[in-house]
Amino acid sequence: MGSNLSFRYLTTQHTDAQPQVVKYISFASEFYRDPTPQLAYFPKSVQTLVIGGQIFGAKGDWAVSLAGVKRYEKELKAAGVPTSLYIYRGTPIGAYHSSLHQNPCIDAEILQFLFT
Repeated sequence: MGSNLSFRYLTTQHTDAQPQVVKYISFASEFYRDPTPQLAYFPKSVQTLVIGGQIFGAKGDWAVSLAGVKRYEKELKAAGVPTSLYIYRGTPIGAYHSSLHQNPCIDAEILQFLFT
């Protein structure tokens, strides 16, 4: 949900001064509507990290499909947005949707993305 709201913010034209976004993380999120029309407004200078989870033997993190996460990453790249993908694969303890938010491996990936 937060990733979708951030995407909407990034693709909305603002009439007043707004902070300049440099990096964006799409965290365990997929889009249920085609984001292609909005991608025309996505700033091409924003570096993007798309994160997904996959529980062993499942098609995602039991809340968001891995196919949806990969589809979103592909659409961002097709729109010319510099994008990388990180998939955490593991047991439900680490790869379940809500567990991803407390996963130290994901924290490390986010820190590396933000500060390098």
